[in-house]
Amino acid sequence: WNKFTENEHRKKKQYFISIEREYFYTCCGTHIINLMVKDGMNDMDDTISKICGSVKYVRGSPNQLHAFKQYVKAIDLDEKK
Repeated sequence: WNKFTENEHRKKKQYFISIEREYFYTCCGTHIINLMVKDGMNDMDDTISKICGSVKYVRGSPNQLHAFKQYVKAIDLDEKK
């Protein structure tokens, strides 16, 4: 090894972490984690859309809001939350 390759090896080594005696390239690792989080968010997106739709439905008319508040009282929930 000459000085150039030794320095390059040291520079590149900082981008690797050891996991169970295997080396893991951190840039690839962060990309993989990012993809996993995005996939999880896509799963939650459908649920969040349904919740938003339910809120719009309840707030859509005074009768629906009144019925919802009666239901909340019937099951003893705090309507402020």
